[in-house]
Formats: sequence, structure tokens, C-alpha cells
Amino acid sequence: MVQSPPAGRSSQPPLIAAALKMHGIDGAAVPRGALKVARERCRDCRNTDECSVWLAGMSEPEEYRRFCPNAALFDALPNARAH
Repeated sequence: MVQSPPAGRSSQPPLIAAALKMHGIDGAAVPRGALKVARERCRDCRNTDECSVWLAGMSEPEEYRRFCPNAALFDALPNARAH
């Protein structure tokens, strides 16, 4: 049996949730399979320092494409803002 996260907590790793928000993407609108893969990529990513800097707005908006394993997904989603 799969347990739900505690109330008020997202089932997404913190950085993927923040990245989706940064791109203006509603996580609920992402196909379930794609979101699962994105969460796994984020969880296994070794670029958390670069990601945190980007999420804090301390690098160019397009910089995520250089280090993020989910960049292609973010760019492909129709909700994504143009960068």
C-alpha cells in the first residue's frame, strides 16, 4: 500500500516542486508518468547547488537548461513560460 504524504507536504522533492512553480507549471497538470520520472531525476540529481542558486533567482532564467535533467520536460510542457 502506498502512503500519502502528511497533510501540507508535497509528494514531490522540494526542488522539483519549486522548479515547477518557477516555470509556472501546475504539477497536477503534468501527466502522472512524466511527473514520476521528473521526481526520480530530481531526487537523483547531483546539481542541487546550481539548482538552488537558479531557484533563488541568482542566475540567468535559461541557466537551468545547462544543469537540470528535467529541462526538456519543462520546455515541452504547454504551461511552461517562454524562457
